Amino acid sequence: ATEVALDAVKMMIKPKVNTRELGQKIEDIVRGFKYNPIKELGGHQIERWTVHGRKQLPELGSQGGDIMEEGEVFAIEIFASTGEGSVHNTQYSHIYELNPYSGRVPLRRKASKQLLGFVNKNYKTLPFAERWLANEFRMGIAFGIQELVQQGKLQAHFVLAEKKGVYVAQSEETILVAEDGYEQLT
Repeated sequence: ATEVALDAVKMMIKPKVNTRELGQKIEDIVRGFKYNPIKELGGHQIERWTVHGRKQLPELGSQGGDIMEEGEVFAIEIFASTGEGSVHNTQYSHIYELNPYSGRVPLRRKASKQLLGFVNKNYKTLPFAERWLANEFRMGIAFGIQELVQQGKLQAHFVLAEKKGVYVAQSEETILVAEDGYEQLT
Protein backbone atom coordinates (compact mmCIF):
# COMPACT_ATOMS: atom_id res chain seq x y z
CA ALA A 1 0.00 0.00 0.00
CA THR A 2 2.74 2.46 0.91
CA GLU A 3 4.79 1.76 -2.23
CA VAL A 4 1.73 2.11 -4.49
CA ALA A 5 0.80 5.39 -2.79
CA LEU A 6 4.38 6.65 -3.07
CA ASP A 7 4.51 5.93 -6.80
CA ALA A 8 1.12 7.60 -7.38
CA VAL A 9 2.03 10.70 -5.39
CA LYS A 10 5.34 11.16 -7.22
CA MET A 11 3.45 11.30 -10.52
CA MET A 12 1.41 14.26 -9.17
CA ILE A 13 4.38 16.35 -8.05
CA LYS A 14 5.01 19.61 -9.88
CA PRO A 15 5.25 23.29 -8.98
CA LYS A 16 2.05 24.84 -7.60
CA VAL A 17 0.48 21.52 -6.52
CA ASN A 18 -1.17 21.64 -3.09
CA THR A 19 0.15 19.00 -0.71
CA ARG A 20 -3.43 18.45 0.48
CA GLU A 21 -4.17 16.88 -2.93
CA LEU A 22 -1.22 14.54 -2.41
CA GLY A 23 -2.51 13.71 1.08
CA GLN A 24 -5.91 12.84 -0.34
CA LYS A 25 -4.28 10.50 -2.87
CA ILE A 26 -2.27 8.84 -0.08
CA GLU A 27 -5.38 8.41 2.05
CA ASP A 28 -7.44 6.97 -0.82
CA ILE A 29 -4.80 4.42 -1.81
CA VAL A 30 -3.89 3.31 1.72
CA ARG A 31 -7.56 2.94 2.71
CA GLY A 32 -8.19 1.10 -0.57
CA PHE A 33 -5.80 -1.58 0.68
CA LYS A 34 -7.85 -1.73 3.93
CA TYR A 35 -5.16 -0.04 6.02
CA ASN A 36 -5.19 3.29 7.82
CA PRO A 37 -2.81 6.18 7.15
CA ILE A 38 -1.18 7.54 10.30
CA LYS A 39 -2.69 10.96 10.87
CA GLU A 40 0.10 12.38 13.04
CA LEU A 41 2.84 11.61 10.51
CA GLY A 42 3.60 12.59 6.95
CA GLY A 43 6.08 14.05 4.55
CA HIS A 44 7.72 17.42 4.88
CA GLN A 45 9.92 19.97 3.24
CA ILE A 46 13.66 19.70 3.87
CA GLU A 47 15.57 22.95 4.22
CA ARG A 48 19.23 23.74 4.78
CA TRP A 49 20.18 22.42 8.24
CA THR A 50 16.49 21.70 8.92
CA VAL A 51 15.20 18.20 8.23
CA HIS A 52 11.61 19.08 9.08
CA GLY A 53 10.95 22.27 7.14
CA ARG A 54 7.97 24.60 7.19
CA LYS A 55 5.84 22.90 4.55
CA GLN A 56 4.07 19.64 5.31
CA LEU A 57 2.78 16.78 3.16
CA PRO A 58 -0.13 15.33 5.14
CA GLU A 59 -1.28 11.70 5.12
CA LEU A 60 -4.94 12.73 4.97
CA GLY A 61 -6.79 14.91 2.47
CA SER A 62 -8.67 16.65 5.29
CA GLN A 63 -5.47 18.02 6.83
CA GLY A 64 -4.00 21.38 5.83
CA GLY A 65 -1.79 21.69 2.80
CA ASP A 66 1.00 23.81 1.39
CA ILE A 67 1.92 24.77 -2.17
CA MET A 68 5.02 23.07 -3.59
CA GLU A 69 7.39 25.39 -5.46
CA GLU A 70 10.10 24.63 -7.98
CA GLY A 71 13.46 24.05 -6.30
CA GLU A 72 12.04 22.86 -2.98
CA VAL A 73 13.07 19.51 -1.52
CA PHE A 74 10.56 17.21 0.16
CA ALA A 75 10.70 13.93 2.04
CA ILE A 76 7.67 11.97 0.89
CA GLU A 77 6.85 9.71 3.83
CA ILE A 78 3.89 7.35 3.68
CA PHE A 79 2.72 5.21 6.58
CA ALA A 80 0.06 2.48 6.63
CA SER A 81 -1.21 0.79 9.77
CA THR A 82 -3.24 -2.32 10.51
CA GLY A 83 -4.50 -0.43 13.56
CA GLU A 84 -6.35 2.84 14.04
CA GLY A 85 -3.77 5.02 12.28
CA SER A 86 -2.69 6.94 15.37
CA VAL A 87 0.70 6.89 17.11
CA HIS A 88 1.91 8.03 20.50
CA ASN A 89 5.29 8.77 22.05
CA THR A 90 6.88 6.01 24.08
CA GLN A 91 9.24 6.76 26.96
CA TYR A 92 12.26 5.90 24.80
CA SER A 93 14.42 8.30 22.87
CA HIS A 94 17.63 7.56 20.99
CA ILE A 95 17.57 10.43 18.48
CA TYR A 96 18.15 14.07 19.36
CA GLU A 97 18.71 17.39 17.68
CA LEU A 98 20.12 20.72 18.75
CA ASN A 99 17.58 23.40 19.68
CA PRO A 100 18.91 26.52 17.92
CA TYR A 101 16.54 28.81 19.85
CA SER A 102 17.53 27.85 23.39
CA GLY A 103 20.19 30.52 23.92
CA ARG A 104 22.94 30.21 26.52
CA VAL A 105 22.21 28.02 29.53
CA PRO A 106 24.41 27.01 32.47
CA LEU A 107 25.73 23.45 32.20
CA ARG A 108 27.08 21.71 35.30
CA ARG A 109 28.61 18.60 33.79
CA LYS A 110 31.84 18.59 31.82
CA ALA A 111 30.37 15.81 29.63
CA SER A 112 27.42 18.05 28.76
CA LYS A 113 29.71 20.85 27.63
CA GLN A 114 31.84 18.49 25.55
CA LEU A 115 28.78 16.86 23.99
CA LEU A 116 27.29 20.24 23.13
CA GLY A 117 30.49 21.34 21.43
CA PHE A 118 30.72 18.09 19.48
CA VAL A 119 27.08 18.25 18.35
CA ASN A 120 27.43 21.91 17.35
CA LYS A 121 30.50 21.14 15.27
CA ASN A 122 29.42 17.86 13.67
CA TYR A 123 25.61 17.89 13.38
CA LYS A 124 24.53 21.50 13.88
CA THR A 125 20.71 21.32 13.86
CA LEU A 126 20.45 17.92 12.14
CA PRO A 127 19.17 14.92 14.11
CA PHE A 128 21.71 12.42 15.41
CA ALA A 129 21.57 9.06 17.18
CA GLU A 130 22.92 8.68 20.68
CA ARG A 131 25.01 5.68 19.54
CA TRP A 132 26.87 7.89 17.04
CA LEU A 133 28.54 9.59 20.01
CA ALA A 134 30.02 6.37 21.43
CA ASN A 135 33.25 6.52 19.41
CA GLU A 136 33.97 10.06 20.55
CA PHE A 137 32.87 9.75 24.19
CA ARG A 138 33.56 6.67 26.26
CA MET A 139 31.65 7.80 29.35
CA GLY A 140 29.11 10.37 30.39
CA ILE A 141 26.94 10.29 27.26
CA ALA A 142 23.69 9.45 29.05
CA PHE A 143 24.21 12.05 31.81
CA GLY A 144 25.36 14.67 29.30
CA ILE A 145 22.36 14.14 27.05
CA GLN A 146 20.02 14.16 30.05
CA GLU A 147 21.30 17.55 31.20
CA LEU A 148 21.20 19.01 27.67
CA VAL A 149 17.59 17.86 27.24
CA GLN A 150 16.59 19.21 30.67
CA GLN A 151 18.20 22.57 29.87
CA GLY A 152 16.43 22.75 26.50
CA LYS A 153 19.64 22.56 24.42
CA LEU A 154 18.65 19.24 22.85
CA GLN A 155 15.25 18.12 21.67
CA ALA A 156 14.50 14.42 22.15
CA HIS A 157 12.70 12.51 19.39
CA PHE A 158 10.76 9.76 21.12
CA VAL A 159 10.16 6.33 19.62
CA LEU A 160 6.60 6.24 18.26
CA ALA A 161 4.20 3.35 18.71
CA GLU A 162 0.74 2.32 17.54
CA LYS A 163 -1.42 -0.04 19.58
CA LYS A 164 0.17 -3.30 20.74
CA GLY A 165 0.04 -6.02 18.09
CA VAL A 166 -0.43 -3.55 15.23
CA TYR A 167 1.83 -3.42 12.19
CA VAL A 168 3.01 -0.22 10.52
CA ALA A 169 4.70 0.03 7.12
CA GLN A 170 6.60 3.04 5.81
CA SER A 171 7.88 4.06 2.40
CA GLU A 172 9.97 7.17 1.91
CA GLU A 173 11.82 9.00 -0.83
CA THR A 174 13.35 12.45 -1.12
CA ILE A 175 12.51 14.54 -4.18
CA LEU A 176 13.32 17.92 -5.68
CA VAL A 177 10.35 19.75 -7.19
CA ALA A 178 11.40 20.41 -10.79
CA GLU A 179 9.98 22.67 -13.50
CA ASP A 180 7.90 19.90 -15.05
CA GLY A 181 7.66 17.34 -12.24
CA TYR A 182 10.26 16.06 -9.83
CA GLU A 183 13.78 14.73 -9.57
CA GLN A 184 14.28 11.79 -7.23
CA LEU A 185 17.16 12.33 -4.81
CA THR A 186 16.97 9.10 -2.77
